[in-house]
Amino acid sequence: MLADIIVSVPVEPLGQDPIAAMAAGLGKPVIGADIGATAEVVVDGVTGRLVPPDDPEALGRAITELLAANAKEKAEMSAAARTWALAKFSATGSALAVIRQYAELMKTAK
Repeated sequence: MLADIIVSVPVEPLGQDPIAAMAAGLGKPVIGADIGATAEVVVDGVTGRLVPPDDPEALGRAITELLAANAKEKAEMSAAARTWALAKFSATGSALAVIRQYAELMKTAK
C-alpha cells in the first residue's frame, strides 16, 4: 500500500469500520473520527489519531501532524497499528477474545 496514513471518518456511528481495521492490519496509522467502531480500532496516539466527528480543523491538524512526524514516530505507530490489529481482529485474536469472555462468564456463574 502506497499510503503513509489512512483517514477514515464516517459521518455516523457504524457497527464496524473495515477501512480502519484493514489499514491497521497493513501497518498503516489511521486517523479516524471518535465515533462508533472507529474508536475501537484506533488507539489515539498509539495506532493513529482520533478526532472529534464533524471537526474539519481537528482532522486537518491530525493529518498535518502525522505526516510531519519523524520516521521513528511513524515506524512505531505503524508497528503498533499492525500488532493491535492482529491481536484484536485476526482469527486467533478473535478466538482468544471469545475464550476470555466465556471465562469471565464462568467466574460470575459460580
